[in-house]
Amino acid sequence: MELSLIVCVRERYGLNPSCAGRGSRQLAELLRQQIGDLGLPVQVKEFHCLGSCNEGPNMRISPGGRFWRHVTNEDVAPIISELKDMTEQLQQHKP
Repeated sequence: MELSLIVCVRERYGLNPSCAGRGSRQLAELLRQQIGDLGLPVQVKEFHCLGSCNEGPNMRISPGGRFWRHVTNEDVAPIISELKDMTEQLQQHKP
């Protein structure tokens, strides 16, 4: 089983900014770089709506991971840490 980090990159114009309007594309790139630097087997996938634009940027670890709202640069380290922990758990349970 492979882990993914799903990042909402919806771009919506008007009074209510979307995830992309709050920097989700830049956060996705930062996470992609750090995941690559650590050699984690995790894909960063851009998705066009996770249904909570007013609480963005939004991200979700899939399958079965945490849903993150209001993600900022300060959340990158905890997200990476959680991905590392989940990766280790999956590797321990491989046949």
